[in-house]
Amino acid sequence: MLKELCKRNPYSQGIIFCGGGQQCEIVKDALDSGNPSFSSAVLESNNVKCVNEIINAYKLGAIQYILVNDYSPLHTLHQVDPKIIINFELRKASSFLKRACIAKYQSSRNKIHYISILDENQSTTYEQVEANFRVSLVELPSNVSEVLADGVNGDGDAKTDG
Repeated sequence: MLKELCKRNPYSQGIIFCGGGQQCEIVKDALDSGNPSFSSAVLESNNVKCVNEIINAYKLGAIQYILVNDYSPLHTLHQVDPKIIINFELRKASSFLKRACIAKYQSSRNKIHYISILDENQSTTYEQVEANFRVSLVELPSNVSEVLADGVNGDGDAKTDG
């Protein structure tokens, strides 16, 4: 499911939240192998040089996906101007707010799409997210690429196609 979502991502880049460092490595191996493959890097260090290397590679398009978890230096992600954030696994509802706060560093004119991959084991967690944070989770439509694609009209205002 994750690789299919990455394949349909109209921006070809994004941030993927995992449950922990080991899961980041497993997801990285899965993304980097097979066909199609997607270049990725795990953001896990507080070492400024390592973080800057990953962010610069992402900005240049050399990395398609930055993999993070709740212990990654999330405050640095404002530098990448993400359009897509994928929650691969959410272990507790309180982590949702921490992940969503990336948007507070963005311009109000920039739209970030949050996509969560749910399985049966996470349904209770997402029910808590809906109740606690007043968000509504909806199933992705079959035309997900069109729904996620943002355009700019003549007056510079962002619009969503689809």
